[in-house]
Amino acid sequence: MEQALFQLHKTNRQHNILLKGENHINNDVSHINFKELNEKQNLTIKMAASAKNFFLLHGPPGTGKTITLSYLAKYETEQRNKKILVAADSNTAVDVFSRDLINLNTDFVRIGQSVKIDKKIIPHTLNERIKNNHFFKEAILLEKKIGDMENEMKNFKNANMANRRGYSFEQILSFHKNNKTGRGLSSNDISQMAQWIKIKFELDRLYRKYKILKEKAIAEILQTSKIIVTTNSAAGSEIMKDMFFDYVIIDEATQATEPSSIIPFIKGKKVILAGDHKQLPPTILSYKAAKEGFSKSLFERLLEFNNGSSIMLDTQYRMNKELNDLVSDLFYNNKLNCEAKIAKQYLQLKEISKEYVDILGENSNPFIYVPIDGQEKHLKNSSSYYNENEAGFIVELLRALKKVNYKKSIGIITGYSDQKKYLKEKLTGIDLDIIVNTVDGFQGGEKDLIIFSLVRSNESNDPGFLKDKRRINVAISRARRKLIIVGHRKIYQKIF
Repeated sequence: MEQALFQLHKTNRQHNILLKGENHINNDVSHINFKELNEKQNLTIKMAASAKNFFLLHGPPGTGKTITLSYLAKYETEQRNKKILVAADSNTAVDVFSRDLINLNTDFVRIGQSVKIDKKIIPHTLNERIKNNHFFKEAILLEKKIGDMENEMKNFKNANMANRRGYSFEQILSFHKNNKTGRGLSSNDISQMAQWIKIKFELDRLYRKYKILKEKAIAEILQTSKIIVTTNSAAGSEIMKDMFFDYVIIDEATQATEPSSIIPFIKGKKVILAGDHKQLPPTILSYKAAKEGFSKSLFERLLEFNNGSSIMLDTQYRMNKELNDLVSDLFYNNKLNCEAKIAKQYLQLKEISKEYVDILGENSNPFIYVPIDGQEKHLKNSSSYYNENEAGFIVELLRALKKVNYKKSIGIITGYSDQKKYLKEKLTGIDLDIIVNTVDGFQGGEKDLIIFSLVRSNESNDPGFLKDKRRINVAISRARRKLIIVGHRKIYQKIF
């Protein structure tokens, strides 16, 4: 980050983008129209492709932000011969983008380690690509020779400082050549160490050649690849030191600190930033840093220029109509719409027990709030919270789902890690498709049924960090068919 900031000072153009919002959109690609994308997604690609310096894509939950960016990358590389760097703050986000490129049959190179070993992504990683490079194949042959020489070296006396009695390598070689000895070294010792030193000198030469061949292999792959995909931090690595791109696309830019985004930012003529500032901000551990502005992303700051360099995708493909309207009303000024095919995608069970008919039955609403008068608790030596009563209700609800052979996916979201641990212990033996995670851990995920446990219940009715509306947005926008919120009434009222 520091290196990127120092480098930023050398470029007036990028300063003008960051400090003045200098930009221009000339709309010279009006012919773009991907039939797989909706009107707003196609407009996004047109505007992004036409922007001179930067463009911002605001993508609310389920609106297809990453797939839109993938089509943009495909168009720019295949139709306009551009070279593109795709970056994101986390490996998870990088892998999601990689899978979208694969689905579009678009070639790329993935630098860095995939979070989960995905068989689809592996062939696109630098580690795999390099295996077919002619420089690398030469390096592998050299590696075998190096190994053989290292084994041969073991047959001779090691010429370390102690064995040489303070003599230099050159002096030992000279003694051997002129059949001399010194400081109690026998002629055999001299001969043995001389052979060892000769092999070492040759090994040093081969090591240098091996390194150069690998560097040439990597450079050739990166130079000939139209799309390189990596994390923000890896974009500043040694292998990318001298690389510059026509385009930089930064996905999930609202979850990255500004200095993190600056690393890929300085590597492109033009930068496209995508994210949702209405969802989770960057993770900042220092209160002082957050207070002084470190928690504001580059995306948010550029958005404040309000110069027509941004667009919001407004059709989501995840939530049914009622859930869409809830999220749209609370966070997006009623501008978020629901795609027609999933508008009536409901979760209403016919055979659920009477106790849960109002929650899960045929005539139940897609959004249900269940008041639970539990008490928040602390585990010893923990700053987190858990709530036994809320967990107990959730467990019984899941058992009822199990009885009717429920097959769809379930996500249980909570604001607190101790509640997550407590729930996982209680869910042992309940054989359903369930994922339990914190709000932060669930960003980007989606399930048919989401159960949101509020946890907090106290005399002051303090909702804790759930006061942050962005976390609430993440929690309630994960559900496709049904959202159930479980918690104390006064905490619920404070949050919503």
